[in-house]
Amino acid sequence: MEYSASLGCLAVVTWTCFVKPVEREQLATIEKTQQKVPSIDYKNMISEVKETNTLLTNWSIAVFGATLYLLTIHKTAALPYYLIFLPGAWILLFHSLWYSWYLRSAITFQVFQKDYDFSQLNANFYLQFVFFVASLIPLAMTGILYVGSKLKWKGDHGRPSH
Repeated sequence: MEYSASLGCLAVVTWTCFVKPVEREQLATIEKTQQKVPSIDYKNMISEVKETNTLLTNWSIAVFGATLYLLTIHKTAALPYYLIFLPGAWILLFHSLWYSWYLRSAITFQVFQKDYDFSQLNANFYLQFVFFVASLIPLAMTGILYVGSKLKWKGDHGRPSH
């Protein structure tokens, strides 16, 4: 009981001392910047977002296709151990493709409505980019294990085999 009460007090102190002043500073900054906003070229901005979205989508599909090809080139039923990270990469790539589709839908909707909400577009674009970059980590691990298997890193420490 005492533990939860002290956590509640800590939360209230944190909220009043740190969060509220930050909110006030952010509101003041927003009010200042809203007065100085120049006219924005929405067409150019939308076309740049769509172009980068298409690039990430194409790379996601290409990487997925290349990794799928890795599974088909093996002649045995047992898959090599270095392909263990591929399902994780595929999940991340599919998430990137999902946010790509969602971003395209949002752009299309906003263009037709002529009501631009760039915070929604930025969030979706950011998530698409983050999932794509995160998918490169398991792919890099797959590459490292593949190179290790081809160089036969099995603990012989560089001794020639007889």
